[in-house]
Order: sequence, then C-alpha cells, then structure tokens
Amino acid sequence: FNLLAGTNLFQRSRANNSGDHPILFFDPLYVLRTPLETRDIVLCHDVGPITHRDLFDAKVTALYSRAYEAIRAKKPGMVLVSEASRDAFVELYGSNYRFLKVIPLYVRQALASGEEKPIPSVKPPFFLTIGAFETRKNHKRIVAAYESSGLRDKGYSYVLCGPRGNSADEVQKLAETTPGVHAFGYLSDAEVRWLYRHATGFVLPSLLEGFGLPPLEAALRGLISIVSNEGAQR
Repeated sequence: FNLLAGTNLFQRSRANNSGDHPILFFDPLYVLRTPLETRDIVLCHDVGPITHRDLFDAKVTALYSRAYEAIRAKKPGMVLVSEASRDAFVELYGSNYRFLKVIPLYVRQALASGEEKPIPSVKPPFFLTIGAFETRKNHKRIVAAYESSGLRDKGYSYVLCGPRGNSADEVQKLAETTPGVHAFGYLSDAEVRWLYRHATGFVLPSLLEGFGLPPLEAALRGLISIVSNEGAQR
C-alpha cells in the first residue's frame, strides 16, 4: 500500500480548481505532493507516527513529520476522528488552525444483523481480536497472555483476524506454533458476524488507536472488551 497513492489526483484537482473552493485531504501525507492552503481541510486519524515512532518504519515517520510541519505552517481546517487524536495533535502542533473539529467514525450497523457464516475450524468458546496485523495492535502480548492464562486447558481458544500489516508474518508464525490460537486474514462480513455472535469476549490491548472501531462493534453485539488504557480506547 503506497502511502502517497492518489496524490497526483489532488495535484490535478488544485490545478483545475477554477473556483475558490477548498480541497479535502484524506490523509496528512497528501499535502506533501499538493500545495496546501489555509482554506483546505485535512483529515487526521492519529499522530501515531510522531508519538509512537517505534511502531512505524523510519521512512513513514519521516514523511509524516514533513507533512505535519507543512500543516502547522499553513494552519488549514483540521478534522480528527476522536478527542484523543485531537488532544494529541494539539499537544504537538498547537491549536491555532482555521478550525479543529472532531467527527467520529461510525459503527457499521450491517454487522449487527444479516447472514452468518461459521468458520469450520473454530468452535466456541473462544476469545476474539479483530484488527490489522500490525505491531501497534499488540498481538504478541495477547497470545502470550492466552498461553499463560490456562484458558486453553479450560476449553477456550483464541481467534484473531484482520488485514496484513507490518507484523503479519510474525503473528502468523506465532499462531501456527501456539496450540489453541487461530489466525485468519480478511474475512467476509458474514464470517465476522458469526465470530462476534459466538465469541466469549473481545480483546484489543492496542498500543495506539486513533478511534478504536472494533471494540465498539463488539459492544454492539453485547461483548465485553479488554482494551488498553491508551488514547481513544481510554
């Protein structure tokens, strides 16, 4: 996934923008390839590449550092997805912007009802984690906690699923070598509904969450979640 994908589209939009209209940048990185103006709006999920540098590749951190400095210089309108992300942004870059507005993400109601598709290799009872296989999601610590908890001896398994990230290979290997742990990549909505419906509880002690959508989805299905006392999850 190229973090700067699509920026040429923004360049053309600025060049072809004959009216006095702002441009909405869907990620701070896009301002590196398109002239940013104060009238524009930048959407920011979190400032993790700055506050949690150890969780990101050094090149990603460097790019975001440049992007946020450009934003601080122009002071456009800022939209952030949570109060936690807004507070972290303000602490780093101040509050003197055209506006600073929190617009939370939404929980997809489609996950609450509809067709369910069982996963043959998974049998209740089990605990569930849904989230990208990234270092910040803390999968290794969850697996270690499961292994030392004695839950497997009581018949509980642990299921994790999500798109590939910077720790995908490591997490997959850990799952394959830890009895009782099932790791899946992308699953359909029907399979996710089944997991939420049959899970005993939800676990996501993430080290960084700009919003934290999966625990809210779990709550929608009546699941109690174990989450970290950090950022948006707090």
